[in-house]
Amino acid sequence: MKKTIIGILTLSICFGGDNLPAQLKNIKDALQKKYQIYSLDDLYKLENPSQSSHRTASRDMEDLVGDWMLEEEAMELFVTVGSDQSITDPFSAMGLVEAEGSVTATASDFETDLNYLMIGIFDDEGPDCNMNCEGEYNNYMSYGYDVSDEYCECCHEDYPLDDICEDDDGGNNLSLEFEGIADMYYARYGAAYATDGNMVYAICGADWYSEDDSTVYHTHGERYNPGDDSWEMFGENLLPRRYTNAEYVNGSIYVFNGYNGNGGATDTVEIINITTGEVTYSATNPYPVWYGGSAVWNDKIYIFGGENGSESSNRLYEFDPMDESWTRLADMPDSTQINGAVVNGILYTFGGYNGEVSNDINAYHISDDVWETIGEMTSPISAHSVATDGELIFVIGDYSNIEFCGVYDPFEGEFFELESNMAGRRHSASVLLDGEIYAYGGSQPEGFNGN
Repeated sequence: MKKTIIGILTLSICFGGDNLPAQLKNIKDALQKKYQIYSLDDLYKLENPSQSSHRTASRDMEDLVGDWMLEEEAMELFVTVGSDQSITDPFSAMGLVEAEGSVTATASDFETDLNYLMIGIFDDEGPDCNMNCEGEYNNYMSYGYDVSDEYCECCHEDYPLDDICEDDDGGNNLSLEFEGIADMYYARYGAAYATDGNMVYAICGADWYSEDDSTVYHTHGERYNPGDDSWEMFGENLLPRRYTNAEYVNGSIYVFNGYNGNGGATDTVEIINITTGEVTYSATNPYPVWYGGSAVWNDKIYIFGGENGSESSNRLYEFDPMDESWTRLADMPDSTQINGAVVNGILYTFGGYNGEVSNDINAYHISDDVWETIGEMTSPISAHSVATDGELIFVIGDYSNIEFCGVYDPFEGEFFELESNMAGRRHSASVLLDGEIYAYGGSQPEGFNGN
């Protein structure tokens, strides 16, 4: 206020009182009368008062006009001092220097000094991030201010509130959009699945015929060509098996494990040449199971988990296609039916079933032969498939929540459940090829979508 007075009266003295416009003259006359300023000496006295201009005041919160906990971002400026304060220093208004005036605000749970603060002066995008993050979310909300958006952008990374910030931190707002493509020749659940980088493969598996309540085991495979949206039969006279695994290495599909329909697991590895369709055999599997998982790293195949009818397995084997040798490695943390994938030399497994459903994420460091439990999924799952592009791992389907889709980021150590329009499925197949996830086969519980 004093600076305004000095400015107006200086103009008056410099340019002459009678040459001012009528409105300024009226203001000048009123200020001269109020402050008794008729010369430059009077101005100097006003500008340099004998007492300090730095003042503070203490008053109850209810004496202040308005609520002072938090203002909307749309406000350009809010002043937290009374009318007895001097005009704001622009540097104080921008928060560059401490304001000269302040009010001590006292509430039931805190006391603080309030100063000038300019909001939005630089018109920057995004939140101001001036809020107090640590443990203050509920305090803001209790005063009637919804600060969810600001909190999630400014504070969630350091002080996470997952139930509040799921959408803003990249969780539930992620989705997968599927579109229908050509159907397979045969309905298959529990089939082995793989990709060679060009085609999508489905091997063996089974179908259920409701007419006579029987299970039919497929002894063939088929493969999908994304280029022309078509399937072709591939591999004939294969061993009957479901809940089985397949991996591609150097021109061949290797088919492992699986339930043979006669109360046991298949111990024979079938090797299918993708160019000729020729099938050869390797009867070397030391511990055949079904419901197990498999993955590839550096042209070696890792076989893990599953069950054999009498117990669940925690075993992990490395199969070398070069000499068809098997090496037993460190056991998994749990014996369970499981699935997983390798990214950057680490085998990641998700969920599983051994009488109870798990939501654990485990990691096996191939170079160190060491397992560790590194996190949890949003919900327990089993009977799922996995697909990876070498960076992200997608988890498709679940025994109970058959529409489940999720993604794990190994580099950030984060798992997100995804919204999708996928037709629900369990014991299905999925691969990731050229940036697209192919989900195919599987089964649905009776009554689902009229099934």
